[in-house]
Amino acid sequence: MSKSKKGFYIEVRLPKEWLQHNKLTSSQFREEAGFLVRNFKSRYPDVFSTHIHDTNEASYILQTARILKQVSDLPGFERFVKIFNRIDAPAYLFAARIADFFRARFEVGLEPEPIGDGSGRMPDLEVTADPKPVFIECKTIDTRKFYKPKEKEEIARKLREAIDTPNQITIFFDDPKGIDALYKKLAGDKFVAEIKNAKEHRDFFLEEGVHINIIPETDDTIADSGMMLHGMMALQGIMEDNKTNERKPGFVFMQNGRSTGVFGPLVDFRSCLEKKRKKSQTQNVADHPYILAIDAGGILGDPEVNFCHIRSWFQPRINTRYSGILLFRVLSKVGRSESVEIDFLKNENAAHAISDDIEKFLIGKAQQRH
Repeated sequence: MSKSKKGFYIEVRLPKEWLQHNKLTSSQFREEAGFLVRNFKSRYPDVFSTHIHDTNEASYILQTARILKQVSDLPGFERFVKIFNRIDAPAYLFAARIADFFRARFEVGLEPEPIGDGSGRMPDLEVTADPKPVFIECKTIDTRKFYKPKEKEEIARKLREAIDTPNQITIFFDDPKGIDALYKKLAGDKFVAEIKNAKEHRDFFLEEGVHINIIPETDDTIADSGMMLHGMMALQGIMEDNKTNERKPGFVFMQNGRSTGVFGPLVDFRSCLEKKRKKSQTQNVADHPYILAIDAGGILGDPEVNFCHIRSWFQPRINTRYSGILLFRVLSKVGRSESVEIDFLKNENAAHAISDDIEKFLIGKAQQRH
């Protein structure tokens, strides 16, 4: 137990397994939390827990500390910390990631939450470039409404009730109506027997847009934190199709050593993107290049449909305030360091184009993923 200068206590009691999974000692985790205490000062208890026993809270503290450390020396960081809050934490952390991304090439002139002229709300970041600074507004999209954990848990339970097998089962569905068709299939002994007795990797495709993936029992274990739903460990995530790149929200449910994944439906994400565009359209700075950065890690649905919709924003005399759209995605895999994928969509009809230097930087980074 440690005491801060402001009089509150920080108590850390975490499972050894979680610390080992994150390659940390208890002292090293305390150092990460200490960075937040030093910078947030008396605001720390308003944003983070002082009794760190839960692995979800520990993951939040660890991620926040590591991201903010990368931008703690930038002008404006103190203002950034003062407005940082728990509810909007994903948005602030995304803005910090974008700041860190640009500073790798443009080391001066980045300022989180730049001070404006009082005429209105400013974009999140300012990048100094010749001939004019570029302003960047960073947007995350709340996708919680698409996950529907109770409905997916019910699907997983019914599946396991019908099929008693140690094999790993994952369900993908395009439309909720396909689940009704799946339940009818589960009433048939032949279909159930095929899944139950699978001895090798199998895929079953139903006409109703349901895909069932079977992986024979293995010794692999999932070492991650998740939430408990009625005795089930539920790991939330997005499953991306290797062929179509369609992204569906869902959960992997763990119970009694058995894994059941349920992902779907296929979301039409265009309205979510449109809401963010409309919200950002008044946050540009007059007579300066303006980039809208979107957290692509949470974008759901068909990427081609989403890209076509974003491209439709760029037309003569329409949305000319945007110099381009930056789709920014952080990839994180167990046992590997984080990596970044981006796509940059330039607006050929922009009223103010970004500098050649920034354009080459963004296009070069985007080409690395293709």
